[in-house]
Amino acid sequence: MKTYQRILIGGLGALTPVVMNLLVVDLNVLFLNLTRAAGLAHLTWNAKR
Repeated sequence: MKTYQRILIGGLGALTPVVMNLLVVDLNVLFLNLTRAAGLAHLTWNAKR
């Protein structure tokens, strides 16, 4: 294996936990906003009936 391949694999290995952490945080925020929007939609939908 050549040196640049080792550096590339090492760099990807180092960045993977950071990227996964950002994805988890973003998904939590997204689902929190989604549940709020769903709750509001549910309340407004039932108020019209």
